[in-house]
Amino acid sequence: MWSVWDNNPIVSWDYDGVRRSVDMEVPPASAAVLPKHGLVSIVGTYDALGSTNLRTYFPDGRLCRSYQAPNLGEMSQFATVLELPTGQLEVVIGYQSDGVWHDVAGQLDLASGEVSNIRRGY
Repeated sequence: MWSVWDNNPIVSWDYDGVRRSVDMEVPPASAAVLPKHGLVSIVGTYDALGSTNLRTYFPDGRLCRSYQAPNLGEMSQFATVLELPTGQLEVVIGYQSDGVWHDVAGQLDLASGEVSNIRRGY
């Protein structure tokens, strides 16, 4: 699986014995496998995708859906996605307010795209 340290715009994984990949414009901010949901998540950069910077893909590499970060301030954007043992998806959202950068965490509902339980991320 892809690592941020790769600094590579191509995110690759193996599925059904075949190498699958998604080629982004620039290296993404993060990527994760969501096994309980049967998906791969890729968080692109704000510069490349704006606030709609979270995409999920089926294991065969087809785009499933794009998600927009809630408008919490300037440059609202997803940073990471983590699948918890319960299957809930924890997301980190970054945004700027009055020139100060903030990170918060919340729970993403894949069906609705809504983020709930927004709170400090640390």
